[in-house]
Amino acid sequence: MPRTQQKLIVFLFLLFVLGMFPNWGCGTGDCTGGIPVPKVSSVSPATLDPQTLPATITVSGSHFESWSVVNFNGMELTTTYGGGSHLTAVVPQDVTTWYAIQSGSTATISVTTAGSVVGSFAGNALGCSNGGTSNSITLKFQ
Repeated sequence: MPRTQQKLIVFLFLLFVLGMFPNWGCGTGDCTGGIPVPKVSSVSPATLDPQTLPATITVSGSHFESWSVVNFNGMELTTTYGGGSHLTAVVPQDVTTWYAIQSGSTATISVTTAGSVVGSFAGNALGCSNGGTSNSITLKFQ
């Protein structure tokens, strides 16, 4: 098959696929077709007492999905979805042993949103993101 015909077939295939998903495309920094990387802006409370664990924290930010997970020093916590900008998670008592948490310690809090096959296509074909792990924010222990 001549190269020109191959290119035409690929072009028509892409038009067909993108026609099935008309909302795919990327704007300025936000992607309407892929799954955006979450962004963390704050954690509340910002300080915890290791003696009062387990404790519930609220992570605020953007681009959270119902399957997003809060991470404590990289460890996934049991997470509850509170909307696209809020997640709550329980910091278990065991972290004091696992991470030698004590007064004066800090931990990093981040959010991970798993990608998808559809998001992967959007990411590869259209330059959109496909989930990922957010920036980190510091949680202090007093």
